[in-house]
Amino acid sequence: MYKDLDVHEDTNTLVLFKETPEGTNMLEVVDSRTGKNRLYTSKGYVPLSPRISPTGKEIAFGCMDGKIYSMSLADGKIIPIVDIDGVRSSFGVWSADGSTLCFSGHKDSRIPPNIYTLDMNCGEIIQQTNCNRCIDRFPHISPCSRYIVFTRHQLDEPNMPGRAMLLNVIDGNLVQLPQRDNTHYEIGRGCWSADSEHVILSELSDGKRCLQIYHVSSNSFLTTLSFPDLQGGFFFQQEKKVLVICQHEILVVSMIDGRIKKKFPLPEAISIAATQRGPAAVLNPDATKVYICNEASSIYLIDLMHGKNELIIKDFVHNLSEKEEYEVVSYDGLHIPVHHFKPEKVKELGVHLGYHLPRAYPIDPEEKLVAKIERNPLHQAAAIKSPLLIVHGGQDTTSSNEEVLEMKLKIEEHGGRCEVIIYEDGAHGLGNHRKEVFKELLSFLEGAPVSISNRGG
Repeated sequence: MYKDLDVHEDTNTLVLFKETPEGTNMLEVVDSRTGKNRLYTSKGYVPLSPRISPTGKEIAFGCMDGKIYSMSLADGKIIPIVDIDGVRSSFGVWSADGSTLCFSGHKDSRIPPNIYTLDMNCGEIIQQTNCNRCIDRFPHISPCSRYIVFTRHQLDEPNMPGRAMLLNVIDGNLVQLPQRDNTHYEIGRGCWSADSEHVILSELSDGKRCLQIYHVSSNSFLTTLSFPDLQGGFFFQQEKKVLVICQHEILVVSMIDGRIKKKFPLPEAISIAATQRGPAAVLNPDATKVYICNEASSIYLIDLMHGKNELIIKDFVHNLSEKEEYEVVSYDGLHIPVHHFKPEKVKELGVHLGYHLPRAYPIDPEEKLVAKIERNPLHQAAAIKSPLLIVHGGQDTTSSNEEVLEMKLKIEEHGGRCEVIIYEDGAHGLGNHRKEVFKELLSFLEGAPVSISNRGG
């Protein structure tokens, strides 16, 4: 299944971030004209977030081992370019001239992620932020290379909303961008205007999304763009326009007054994949084409000049239709249905069942909203009767300590049993607490007392 992509049109290069049937990740490099495979990463790597350099000569990608690698597009050779002792690096992005790689680095100790830059000419790495109570991630360098905009979560702030920060790398001045109450910011690729004077911020509030056009010099907002089912936006590099991506259409909008210039309806077959850095789509430099990573394991090309769309790559989706169905009895006496998939090849026994996720929610917007509420863990908590162990990282921005404890409370209010363990210095995945987590899991399975525990505070 394809999850993200990047494009370099001058060299006809398309890099695809793909989840394999075995549940791991790989990169495929294909010719954007023919769809034919050129290169791919070996099983020795579990890559993340690929980005092609502006020169089109290499791909930078993160990896599960905490390093950032460069893959040569000439011969496929892979070398580490960021390997900082004790730091897990990720979310690398190139400067416009390819001389700098900016990334987020998370030390294995109790220090949360900070922003770093790598000078590609001399190999010097500079730590640009140093806040022990902030989570700094998803950096984007301005075309002039003077500024870095990134998201920040304050660990001491209730619910840790996403803030947008602007760093001047010349003088070190750091500014928090204006923000309305009860909102959360996200920043994606294509967020910078060509003159480095404007930034697109994706603002979320009460489940709704809009785009804020921020003006750097005046530290104020120029325009607010709000459309139904909005997913993200990109600046046109030569004109004062924004490409707005919605669930069912693509819009070309004036960044000055927000008026719609053009509309391009998307066929029902296209459902754009979401990433941690916005929708999985790329606008080409001359703003005539949009490459889209579709949730249904395919890549589409949208021609903005003629209003046409073309399926250029279709991934093979494994058929898991053959299955055995039976029931098991749970700890509290419930009969639980089991669907045992039986793939043809043994190696596919470890298939990642995430294949169903793109089709999990209804297509109808109203039904989808209802489904999201019904499937929310907090909504489902009251129905959980089997003993439950929740192990949570205090620095995890996907859910807060308060939400986890609220879930425990709802389970217990309805007669369930729930134990919560919070590692205050732990991030998502609890990579620096794996041994402790396994110990707690075994203890829980053996019938340890129910409690709320805080670890590593």
